Amino acid sequence: MQAPSEYMTLLTNYSMYKKLFDIEDPKFYAKIWSLQKQIPLIILYNNLQVNPGNFLSTMCFPKKKTKVDPPNIVEFLRDSLAEKHHAFPSQI
Repeated sequence: MQAPSEYMTLLTNYSMYKKLFDIEDPKFYAKIWSLQKQIPLIILYNNLQVNPGNFLSTMCFPKKKTKVDPPNIVEFLRDSLAEKHHAFPSQI
């Protein structure tokens, strides 16, 4: 799986860029934030995992109010998990 590692690279590069140069682009932040719809969880190694929404919220939260989708990360993860939980028996 190449996409999750590239997404993690994007997250770390964006957070470092924001910390070093203190430049914000709300549109770019919203685009990065919306990528977690496809990849809600990144497995780094065995049991080591990162949630992109939590990472962005703690490491590079925007100073200005930015409209993001999904707006609430906890509800999004709960709904996503419930959806996958209900679909799992039909995949077996």
